[in-house]
Amino acid sequence: MADTETTDTDPSGGAQDLELPVIGMHCANCARAVERALAKKHEGVSSATVNYAAENVRVVYDPARVRLEQLADSVRDAGYRLVLPEPGADGEDAETVARKREQAAEKRALLAGLVFTIPLFLLSMAHDWGAISPAAADRVGLKFLLFLLATPVQFYTGRGFYTGAWHSLKSGAANMDVLVALGSTTAYLYSVVVLFTGAGHMYFETAALIITLIKLGKWMEVRAKGRAGSAIRDLMKRVPATARVVGEDGEPLEVPLHAVGPGDLVLVRPGETIPLDGVVEKGGSSVDASMLTGESTPVEAGPGAELFGGTMNIQGALTVRVTRAGSDSAVARIIARVKQAQGSKAPIQRLADRVAAVFVPVIVSVALVTLAVWWIFSGSFEASLVRLVAVLVIACPCAMGLATPTAIITGMGSGAKAGVLFRDAEAVEVGARLRVVAFDKTGTLTRGRPELRTIVPAGNTPGTELLKLSAWTLYNSSHPLAQAVVRAAKERGIEYGETAMFDERAGFGVKAMLDNGKLIRVGKPEEFENVPAELRADVERLRERGETVSLVSDRYQLLGALGFADMPRDEAKQAVAELKRMGLRTAMLSGDHRRIAELVGHDLGVDEVRGELLPGDKEDAVVAFREQARGAVAVVGDGINDAPALARSDLGIAVGGGTDVAIESAGVTLPGDDLRGVPRAIRLSRHTVRVIRQNLFWAFFYNVALVPVAAGVLMLVPGSPAALQQLHPAFAAAAMAFSSVTVVFNSLRLNRITLD
Repeated sequence: MADTETTDTDPSGGAQDLELPVIGMHCANCARAVERALAKKHEGVSSATVNYAAENVRVVYDPARVRLEQLADSVRDAGYRLVLPEPGADGEDAETVARKREQAAEKRALLAGLVFTIPLFLLSMAHDWGAISPAAADRVGLKFLLFLLATPVQFYTGRGFYTGAWHSLKSGAANMDVLVALGSTTAYLYSVVVLFTGAGHMYFETAALIITLIKLGKWMEVRAKGRAGSAIRDLMKRVPATARVVGEDGEPLEVPLHAVGPGDLVLVRPGETIPLDGVVEKGGSSVDASMLTGESTPVEAGPGAELFGGTMNIQGALTVRVTRAGSDSAVARIIARVKQAQGSKAPIQRLADRVAAVFVPVIVSVALVTLAVWWIFSGSFEASLVRLVAVLVIACPCAMGLATPTAIITGMGSGAKAGVLFRDAEAVEVGARLRVVAFDKTGTLTRGRPELRTIVPAGNTPGTELLKLSAWTLYNSSHPLAQAVVRAAKERGIEYGETAMFDERAGFGVKAMLDNGKLIRVGKPEEFENVPAELRADVERLRERGETVSLVSDRYQLLGALGFADMPRDEAKQAVAELKRMGLRTAMLSGDHRRIAELVGHDLGVDEVRGELLPGDKEDAVVAFREQARGAVAVVGDGINDAPALARSDLGIAVGGGTDVAIESAGVTLPGDDLRGVPRAIRLSRHTVRVIRQNLFWAFFYNVALVPVAAGVLMLVPGSPAALQQLHPAFAAAAMAFSSVTVVFNSLRLNRITLD
């Protein structure tokens, strides 16, 4: 589905970026014709990129210099239709109506072709095989009957090929319509000449079969291509059309989704889909966010929790205050990003585009040479003409045009459902040839906030008492280490009172007078005097384990030590192990102390660890990894300091909790924080590129192998099958149609791949 959307608008009159549906394209050369009609005929158009498989064009234009109506006129002159958004209507509705009309017209043409072609074929075969005697044929006027049956097929069912060929030639680019029109018309006109002269064999059934079989193949192709974008349509269907807005009287009222705005309160009952992005005001539940993150485990949602439209409320009722609506919602942004990426072109497609640009003229030349050579050596113009028609028909470059975009559309759609968003098709291709994956540490491999990991009591102080006094003292501090202590006490259900005095100084730590009379101090070990040797040994032991240490004292008596660490994410070790099983080398880049970085890296099984790095050092490390591995390098990060390394890498991967700078620098974004999305993304890239290569191989192999067969090369090979030595144009048409359908169905396999 390719609805109309504005992705970049400057209200002052700057460039606008629109994605618009195109009706009537049949092959890659059609796509090139639309691009030329937009980009080369209008100075106000910065770029025009057509996605043949998705049947849309992404155009960047200046509305002050060119109007949309002018663009539509240029596309119509080229033989196609640009669907513009109708005033006051949804662009999707305009496209849906246009596509339904086109499909209905194509279906009528196909049915007419079948109605006339089937009896035409049966009568022709019966006559050729002797089932109808010449005398009986003359009595019923069989030749004229065949002519009458073939003519509607030629000029009604085949009308689109003629109009397409005319517009194509007029715009200076020959497309597949030219080949089909030339091939079928040659067979039809030759048969008309034979009909009125009586000399030779008629090929009315051949002309009709060519048109009808290709129409049938295109109809099957369109139906199959519709499934390629099913993932995006599934995402859209996840968002309900209405929401229950809580009124001032506290009663919920069901209203259309477009009427709900930021600040409104929305009631979401158990089992319902959350309609819009928002924050929980009241209630508690479990929420299935797999459609955004790819993670199937439900997450707990209570007051203050951020929720996203399209996710599923599993248990309790929730009252949600809307924060973002419409095109600003997370689902809308994901859909826009995926559709934009699906419309981009992968570098691997450039070869197919270059071949398609010269393919039709080359094939016409080959067909004419075939006609001349066989006419000279066989002496039969009729037999030579049949070979010319077979060459023209079998060589249509549809499969080449579909090879890459259908795989990209399907692969990116599968990625969106698995919580993997690619920026463009090039990112997919790069992901398939990665050799090294380098992770940032803090906030990426780790949770990004310190946790209380170790409690070491001194003397007779119980561990629970040490934690209680520490949390009591640090309750009013905003320092990350203080908050880690408070969280740990809360998780253990420890309660404490108020503080009579609170003093916090940088470097010194925190000192507080508790309402039980104790004067507790928490700070760095270096700030304490007369630390016992046993406690000093504990401090060094904790630091050797990569922990940050604080001491706790009551006036002059040391009560113990607290060890803090930025703990690895639960799934980090599994993600690293999976990447290594895939044959990739893993690395960790960190600004932390080298010893701490090495301990975390060793715990996670990372192959190479580099610590004490500045942002520029991380960038240099990426270059070094690329030279060592002699291949592409990916960097996984989440912060501003990761942006240089993400930009320098061959593929940047930003986790969902990262900054906008990191996400803009990345080729892949993981909306959730689950690092298992990294191997998913790479595995999806490999699958997608493998399918593209298979498609391109079969598309090229098909033409390289079968064009010579149609030209009659196998006549020179003794023992080769007679059906291939004299390839009938009808079989050539069926083979051409089959090749396109095969490429599309091969791409659709990406909907069924397992990424975990």
